[in-house]
Amino acid sequence: MDQDELLRRYDDGERNFAGLVNFSGVDLDLTSVDLSEADLSRANLKGAILQGVNLSGANLSGANLSEASVEGIELIGANLNSTNLSGIHGGEATFDNASLVRADLSGARLYQCRFSGTNLTGANLTNAILRYSSFRNAKLTNANLTGAVDAQGCSDAILHNTVMPDGSIRSDSTGYEWLQTDDLGR
Repeated sequence: MDQDELLRRYDDGERNFAGLVNFSGVDLDLTSVDLSEADLSRANLKGAILQGVNLSGANLSGANLSEASVEGIELIGANLNSTNLSGIHGGEATFDNASLVRADLSGARLYQCRFSGTNLTGANLTNAILRYSSFRNAKLTNANLTGAVDAQGCSDAILHNTVMPDGSIRSDSTGYEWLQTDDLGR
């Protein structure tokens, strides 16, 4: 299925594309497209340009979005469980109330993103740059934040067996004062 067929079928009311989307090696540009509520589980969107895409309520579980550009993407209430988001980059993305259980965000370069109420249980955020991102009421149980830098707004995050940027393990609901870039010598 190519990009035009995906968009045509979506416009015709189809929402189930589970396992059907493979854009590996394709120069995919879905800028400002509405794919809310679509089932894109197991999709391969590696390196896709997803700027301004509305994927609210979408199922992207098990998908590969590594190295994707996510500037202004809307993922409100989306299912991103076990999704590969390693190396994604962009700003002002909204992950509010999404489920990112066991998601891989290692090496992500995100700024001014919102993760309010997001479930990040078991997520891998190692070496992620999360500049000015908000994790208000986000659940970071068993998440790995080793080497993560530049995140603010975590004072209301829920931490339980969470590996913090400095390697310490935290279990409290009062949040954590995140290390700044200068604190790690970067």
